[in-house]
Amino acid sequence: MKAVFQKAKALWNRLDPMKRTILSTYFWALTGGGAYYLWGTLTGLWLPCTYYTLFHIQCAGCGMSRMFLKLIELDIPAAFAYNPGMFITLILWNVIAVLCFFNILKSKRVLSVIGTVNLVGLLIFGVLRNFA
Repeated sequence: MKAVFQKAKALWNRLDPMKRTILSTYFWALTGGGAYYLWGTLTGLWLPCTYYTLFHIQCAGCGMSRMFLKLIELDIPAAFAYNPGMFITLILWNVIAVLCFFNILKSKRVLSVIGTVNLVGLLIFGVLRNFA
């Protein structure tokens, strides 16, 4: 068993920092999301949106838990309906992660511009979703 961990560590150390960051992000997102899903499913207790609770206005992230639950059930139209902005963002950043992982997209400037445009888009979405 020790040899397996040593091989895994050696493989991990050979990866460039961008690939390690991408893999670490996916690992922790899946681990945290899985733990939250198990907690919510077993207890029925889901975290409410603090912003909505305080101000009674939907933020850009409202509906994400339900969106992910529908994605787990492979109900894509319902997932999109719960939070279109984050649904599009999820697809966008997964495509970018794959492009970066396989060294197709290397420019940090391009990533910065995409991130800024995405953030502005989510802010606009967060405002407009309360007027529709």
